[in-house]
Amino acid sequence: MTGTVWSFRPDALLPPAHRIRVSFLQGGPGRLGVVDLEGRALPGLRVFTIGPIGVVNDETPPSYEHVSPRDGSAGIGTNARFTLRYDEPVNRLTAASSLRLENVETREVVPCSIRFATSERTVFVVPHAPLAPDSAYTLIQDGTTDRSGNPAPGPDTRFRTGPGPDFEPPRVVLASPTAGATNVPANGIARIRFDESIDLGDAGEGAFRIDGPGGVAVDRELRYDDEFAAWELVPSALLSPDTLFTLRALAIVGGQRIVDSAGNAFGGFQSTFRTGVLGADTSAPTIVAICPGDGDGGVPTNVKWTIVVSERPDPFSVAMANIELWHAASGESVAGNIAVDGETITFAPRTLLARATAYTLSVAEVRDLAGNVLADPAEVTITTGPGADFAGPRRVTTTPLQGESGVPTTVAVTLTFDEPLSPCAVGPASVRIEGVESDVSLSADRHRVTIAPRVPLEPGRSYSVTSEVADLAGNVDSFQTLSFSTAP
Repeated sequence: MTGTVWSFRPDALLPPAHRIRVSFLQGGPGRLGVVDLEGRALPGLRVFTIGPIGVVNDETPPSYEHVSPRDGSAGIGTNARFTLRYDEPVNRLTAASSLRLENVETREVVPCSIRFATSERTVFVVPHAPLAPDSAYTLIQDGTTDRSGNPAPGPDTRFRTGPGPDFEPPRVVLASPTAGATNVPANGIARIRFDESIDLGDAGEGAFRIDGPGGVAVDRELRYDDEFAAWELVPSALLSPDTLFTLRALAIVGGQRIVDSAGNAFGGFQSTFRTGVLGADTSAPTIVAICPGDGDGGVPTNVKWTIVVSERPDPFSVAMANIELWHAASGESVAGNIAVDGETITFAPRTLLARATAYTLSVAEVRDLAGNVLADPAEVTITTGPGADFAGPRRVTTTPLQGESGVPTTVAVTLTFDEPLSPCAVGPASVRIEGVESDVSLSADRHRVTIAPRVPLEPGRSYSVTSEVADLAGNVDSFQTLSFSTAP
């Protein structure tokens, strides 16, 4: 045998729960033992004791639990280090001799130090000098094994550096359920997205938690979802109904600090949400309304779409390419900004649309917090008007008048505006007689709002009407409170 790494595989299984002694004898002329290629012997007898041996025969190859930076990452700091975490301890010698970092353009191997966490499940690859900016690299492993000699998976990790070093700490940019969310289904799935690849090191799954009352951690599965570019926490059982939970990403776990690929420390994150009373949700969400809707014309070129869903959508499914706008004739896509607020999604094109032009908006694959996919995709086509609208709708007339007295107790309040309103912005939550349950409707021309109390008003009492409606460009009305008093 020659080489710097030798492998020994016993002909029979080792006895469980026993300790094994491995001896390397001092070689030399006429003696069986270890010598180098020039015939020099070991300085002396070397003996290593390992064990106790486990009770299970391991024939399963190790697999990755986490790689940082993730495959396909871009903008990585030139001061990055690299982490591979396996689901079991790996052989230090095979890992150290098989891992290498290579510049894709020059094919040069980057000098690196290979280090191991105490558990031997986590391997750190640390370049000796900063990487080249704006360059492609591949982290290659083609010989790592576990302690039983089972080979680790071989897919390489590819990434691209940014313009320079990274000194900014990682941040959470999106979490679901959102902070303060209510009526979250008992079978809800939690997700956390960072603004860059993070390094869990030896902390592993302990970095992410869902805590119930008293800070008791919920048993859950942790996995990285490539579709949503997020860490996903899937509870092992239904969450308790009508209960406050806290979603956490910890900064330190067992003395291990969570960092990005450049070693910048994460500051931690937490948000709370409350489950509903109905238990698990297995029903697909539906679209309640889209404004502007199919066939609408004269739409301002700075239109802001509103999409109302039957239940709170998962913001991760909304933030993807599941809401698209394109030029109806050419098929050219139009980029937009998407936001989620409760059951409402807004889509605002990033530039003004062309005048007198047809556009089509489609909504598909949106999911609720339990992962149920939208039952029926929707598609609407509108035609823009002569230009943009930057002024909010203004009140033209009201019934009753401001400050009017002696108003009948059976009055239906009407508010007439100078431009069409967005139907999605008109309802009991946005237009109301304070303290009175009412039905709210919008006229066919979308200029007039009617508020009809469900029961007669009290005689001889003062009432106030508030309005928070908006037009199709998202401009909010400048309507002041309307006050009136009923007849004795």
